[in-house]
Amino acid sequence: MKRCWPKLFLLFWIVSRFAFAAGEAPNRTEDEGAIIRKKVKEAIGCIGNSEKVTSDVSQTDLPEEAVPWIVKAVADESQGQLQDAISDYKEVLHLDAHDVLCWFSLASLFEKTEQYQEALDAYSKILEFEPSNFEARFQRGYLYQRQGAYDKAMADVSDVIRWHADCASAYSLRGQLYNLIGDYDKAIADAGRAIQMNPRDLDAHLTRGFAHLRVKNYDRAVQDLTEGLKLTPSDGYALGHRAFAFTKLGKYKEAVADLVEASELEGKAGIFEAPAADVLNSLAWLLATCPDSAVRNGEKATEYVSRALQHDPNRWQTWDTRAAVFAENGDFGNAVQWQERCLERKDLSEVERGRLKERLALYRAEKPYRELK
Repeated sequence: MKRCWPKLFLLFWIVSRFAFAAGEAPNRTEDEGAIIRKKVKEAIGCIGNSEKVTSDVSQTDLPEEAVPWIVKAVADESQGQLQDAISDYKEVLHLDAHDVLCWFSLASLFEKTEQYQEALDAYSKILEFEPSNFEARFQRGYLYQRQGAYDKAMADVSDVIRWHADCASAYSLRGQLYNLIGDYDKAIADAGRAIQMNPRDLDAHLTRGFAHLRVKNYDRAVQDLTEGLKLTPSDGYALGHRAFAFTKLGKYKEAVADLVEASELEGKAGIFEAPAADVLNSLAWLLATCPDSAVRNGEKATEYVSRALQHDPNRWQTWDTRAAVFAENGDFGNAVQWQERCLERKDLSEVERGRLKERLALYRAEKPYRELK
């Protein structure tokens, strides 16, 4: 959905006006022209120019003085000098504050550099000039979602859907928003529309799968999450959520397989998306408390809960799992100590405290805990 300066078009336009930029402009020095020529050459080398350029470059109305800054921005961005590119585009906007394409490029760079508020401001500026620009409105809605401003995000994305009812990405994003605010039926409906329009929409499959989990449609959740995993096999969140659905369906071996696969993604080139402590803790818990003795494995549970504690030693949920693992291995003294440690926490809800006390009573009676569906 992002829209920025189409770089090949931009370079073609720059070169077509190169005589001005490199030396024919009034008061342009020979050194300045050489610098610009070098920047154009660097930009072309970085980006490549193998594609056909069909845009009508004669329609551009940027001020002539903006050309050197555009050249430099393209080269800087291509070479990874993103902050320099941001400064370059700001110079262009000083010359023409209403240039929408430049605002798009600037917003995109702000997102790449994780300056999200600045990106929001840039998209809002575009919408001042073009209130019906659905691409800017979609991107602003996405950023509002990131910030937790769900009402604003919902308003923007719903506007996009009203203007472009065939926009699968907008339905997918609104489905995610409905999940976040707990309106799961609407999340399922919007994600379903997105999938009808684009069966390969990964986010839509995952969104609908998560929503089905929330309303306890575990079979449907497995179906959607499986479709999502066909599109991206290395998604830690999808594997973790499908494992939860399998557990609720009594398919414990399948759940263990998903959690093991998710745990093995850790550290692989940024693929691992789910928090490592959560995945490792869930796997240890299942191996220690599963009602199916063929699935339980106290030794492997010890390994995984130890890794979870390395990632986050202060989560009471992992302490709870540590206690269950000790109990599964017959070490009830340590099980009691870790469970009592959990109960010292001040941030427990009454429901959580009650469940922890029930398990503590089991361990004191030298009985392991067994999870139910």
